[in-house]
Amino acid sequence: MCLMKQIERGAVFTIAAKGIYTGKPRPAIVVQSDELDIESVLIVPLTTETGGSRRVRIEIGPTAENGLKKLSYAMCDKISAVPASNLKTRVGALDPQTMTHLESGLLNVLGLHP
Repeated sequence: MCLMKQIERGAVFTIAAKGIYTGKPRPAIVVQSDELDIESVLIVPLTTETGGSRRVRIEIGPTAENGLKKLSYAMCDKISAVPASNLKTRVGALDPQTMTHLESGLLNVLGLHP
């Protein structure tokens, strides 16, 4: 299935960003507001490695909707900005419930509790 490259909050993309925590292409979730029109995109990278606090590493099971092939963990503690051009293939999108769990992880990392 070929999905158009729609950069929107909750979309899952393969990113080609080589950095400290992203030594290879990997899936990542777009977490910035859809209302922003800037050349960089805030993402949360995914890993299949277990470890880290469950408060900041959110488990995401593979589904047809999100396009993941393996059980993955959103690394909310590794949120980063990447150039939009680094977003390669859109593989899917998170469902609303999973997005809510991811947002909780981001709130924990950023200390944004009411």
